[in-house]
Amino acid sequence: MGFSNNFSILDRSMLTNESESNFINTLSPSDDRPPDLTPTSEKRILNLDLGHDRISSDLVVEQLAEYRLLSQQVEEIILDKLLTQAAIDLNIHIDYSSAEFEERYTLNRQSRSYRGMNSAQLTAISERELKLQKFKELRWGDRVAAYFQTHQPQLDRVTISTIEVDDSFIANELFFRINADEQSFAEIALEYSQDAYRQTGGTIGPVFFRELSPKIGGVVRKLQPGELSIPLLMGGKYRLIRLDRLEPAQLNAQMHKLLLDELFTTWFKAEMAVDDNLGLDLAPDLIVNCLSRSKLLIPYLRSTIVRETLTKWQQSAEYQLLLASAPPIESDLDSSQSIAEPLPRSVILQQYQQAQWGHLLNSRFLQSKSQLDRVLFSAIQVKDFHLAVELSARVGEREQSLTKLAIDYSQHPTAKMGGTVGPIQLAQLHPLIYRHLIALKPKQLSPIFQLDGNYVFLRLECWLPVKFDRQIQQHFLNEFFEQWLEQQVAERIGLIVLA
Repeated sequence: MGFSNNFSILDRSMLTNESESNFINTLSPSDDRPPDLTPTSEKRILNLDLGHDRISSDLVVEQLAEYRLLSQQVEEIILDKLLTQAAIDLNIHIDYSSAEFEERYTLNRQSRSYRGMNSAQLTAISERELKLQKFKELRWGDRVAAYFQTHQPQLDRVTISTIEVDDSFIANELFFRINADEQSFAEIALEYSQDAYRQTGGTIGPVFFRELSPKIGGVVRKLQPGELSIPLLMGGKYRLIRLDRLEPAQLNAQMHKLLLDELFTTWFKAEMAVDDNLGLDLAPDLIVNCLSRSKLLIPYLRSTIVRETLTKWQQSAEYQLLLASAPPIESDLDSSQSIAEPLPRSVILQQYQQAQWGHLLNSRFLQSKSQLDRVLFSAIQVKDFHLAVELSARVGEREQSLTKLAIDYSQHPTAKMGGTVGPIQLAQLHPLIYRHLIALKPKQLSPIFQLDGNYVFLRLECWLPVKFDRQIQQHFLNEFFEQWLEQQVAERIGLIVLA
């Protein structure tokens, strides 16, 4: 995520929200970015059947390059060659009747990446994946423990909260408000923060420590869980940072697999670098055939369908009428430059989406609004009913803040964040949590109730109603488009015949 003055909290983005645990059903944040589209090629030659057109393997290679998939496809082919040799050298065999193979086959059959594949294709894919896993284990399995010891500090996972503002006086004021528990960190972040994490109440993580930028990492290392830093000048902005949770790295099965994959990736990159031209010598037909059993088939079909659809639409009378009636686009071009430059493909896609599904937006919004509204709340969860009663009474009588009591007593992972959960869409809440929250007014406590063997009470901090703005409209248009595109891919994938 980028910040002003090119200052960034994370070195790369891979944020999850595991800390909300049993308070939610499923967290699957929607991705409102348009699909990755690339320039079109007008060549049509016979050889590969994609349902509507037959095109040559040479053109497939050309299109893979246009779709930015070629380098991945070449890597798949090179990996196949290396894996074939490794299977011989290390005597790797796969038992098709084993539980291990059955489990992998079932997972692949259910995967969206392999939708439409037949039994023979799924068997080949599952066999390859198991061979690769066995190869990794035989080659680097005994090195994982030492690798873990060397990198352990960077493998700790942290959850932090952050607020970024322009003014030092405001930063100091917010620092004192949070310390005095006048408002929760998340509420203040929603109201004042100017960074990309504002909409999450300032929460980032859990992430590996190595994913933090060096400046942020240096600050976080000095904090104890629940501790808030003083306002710090970073990248021309004043930032407050709170360490919410620290999870020391452990060499469990999940960590073992992660480090095994890292060791393999390092080796594979070195193998790729041995001959820079290795991929250029591969026959185009080999790339085409490899598509049928790699995870690149569906991205390739998606890009092809979108390219064909938008090309056809741009030639339609509807599109020409749209162009004629559209207001002029503001431009910084001077008079010597052409003003007839083609529109970016992403803009054309948005125009197509609007033309196809724009008339459905109002009804979709009305149907979905109640589930898209977001909420920020605090919670305390304990095993003992009498303790829950006492803590609820303390909060209700303002003897102690809910934030302090959550940190001291709550047994939920959000405890180190003062019990704060959200902002989160109502649709993602556990049904019991949802029923209690919709009955509350802001700052009101819920009755104590049981959830998964624990006693819980909540406080509603604030509602964040969804607005029918440009962002939510594009979100719905993307949903309509994805549903249509999935149907198109499913139809095409059943018709593919490799020459």
